[in-house]
Amino acid sequence: MADFAKLVRSGVALIDKTVASLQVTVTHEAWTGNDATYGTPTFATAVDRLALVEEKEVLLQTSGQDIIQRAKILILRPITANGATGRIEPIDVRDKFTLSSGYTGPILTVGGPTEEKRTGLVDPSTNSPYMYEVSLG
Repeated sequence: MADFAKLVRSGVALIDKTVASLQVTVTHEAWTGNDATYGTPTFATAVDRLALVEEKEVLLQTSGQDIIQRAKILILRPITANGATGRIEPIDVRDKFTLSSGYTGPILTVGGPTEEKRTGLVDPSTNSPYMYEVSLG
């Protein structure tokens, strides 16, 4: 399994280099908690990340509810955990992403470790996903 994990890790790095000219900058603000006075969300300093972005409206049907996905973000590089209490690392559904078009919307799903709505292939040496897929509503 370790040899396969190394192969997948190398493959993702190769894909990252191959599609470098297609990647755009997205801004990621990690949720850090809620303001004690007003209860409004607080965020860490924004970080720019390179990602493949597809802005396209897609109707997602869940258990009895229709949701419009407006964008899909694919990040091919590791993300360091923020470390704030109560977060699901390294991308929490309460985080904010702003696309180069200026669009920002609620995070519908995050591909990664199997927690909440998370799914995806996890690197056994880091216990983190090989890549991150984020869907925005």
